[in-house]
Amino acid sequence: MDLQQIDIVKALAIIGVITTHSVLLSFILAADMQFYAWQAMPLFVICTGLLWYLSFYKNGTNLKQMYSFKYFKSKFSRFVLPFAVLFALDLAILYSTGAVNLRNVLSRLQYMQPPISGAGDYYLAFILELIFVAPLIFYCFHKKPLATVATLFLLDLAFELMGPYMDETTYYFGVIRMFSAFALGLVLARNIVENSGWKLRTKSNVALIALGFCSAVFLFFNAGKPTPMFRPEWLTMNLYSFFYPTVLVMAALSLGPFFRQYAQRFWVKVAVIGKASYHIFLVQILFFSPVLAGLKLDFGWEGWNIPFNLSVTLAFGLVFYFVDLRMRRAYANMKKGKS
Repeated sequence: MDLQQIDIVKALAIIGVITTHSVLLSFILAADMQFYAWQAMPLFVICTGLLWYLSFYKNGTNLKQMYSFKYFKSKFSRFVLPFAVLFALDLAILYSTGAVNLRNVLSRLQYMQPPISGAGDYYLAFILELIFVAPLIFYCFHKKPLATVATLFLLDLAFELMGPYMDETTYYFGVIRMFSAFALGLVLARNIVENSGWKLRTKSNVALIALGFCSAVFLFFNAGKPTPMFRPEWLTMNLYSFFYPTVLVMAALSLGPFFRQYAQRFWVKVAVIGKASYHIFLVQILFFSPVLAGLKLDFGWEGWNIPFNLSVTLAFGLVFYFVDLRMRRAYANMKKGKS
């Protein structure tokens, strides 16, 4: 199945990430961004659950096949190598300023964090943790889909309820608080597998749409407020609201024919941004770090900061992506030539 529309969702999500990192919370709430840009991280996690499960289903559904050398090599190449480039660049910047602290660098590395802290860097820890736990989740989901989804939601809820009693680091880097969004990605993937393509009119989708409406109501009345009994840092970004971005992904999947029929060239270009979203994300971590704060322009009004920040991070992120892609292809061709 052509999943170009998922790349379009990822493109809009990375634009949302940069947008929300460009303005203050007051601007986000005034512009009702809780209904679009603020949903960027859940959208990424939902899409990850969907795409990774489809890949696992295609390549093998037993644990031995899932936890294979090929799997770890693929994930290392896809996620760790680009991160290593950012890591080396951060070290070079810190070295040039005489601010390298080896103990701090090593402590951050254990959570797959770059030496220079930047906006949204916790997502890198999520990716690292998912690489190790995803095959087990997929195996359980393949055997017992309903029980697995329920378990992931219960783990997420338990983690959030224990959040106020945890230290900040454990909570901040804990992927468990995104397990519900990941589970919803699996539900969408199962729809595609069972129907040999996306089918909107199903009983499960009716339930998801109803729950998505409930999430939208939750977002409308609680925007800017901490969720009761949860830690306050993430406000409404939790399992109560994750059904809303799930409906957004469902809408994108349902609009596949529209993307292919109308303005195809435009949507293909947008999809490229989605394919490069991880590289763009790495660039924006450094761009929004305190170290480069002096390089960013202040246009007086927050809204004018958005197009400038988008232009810089998208441009450098796309260059990073295409250089990485060309090097991968050159390496693959070299291996073919030797064989």
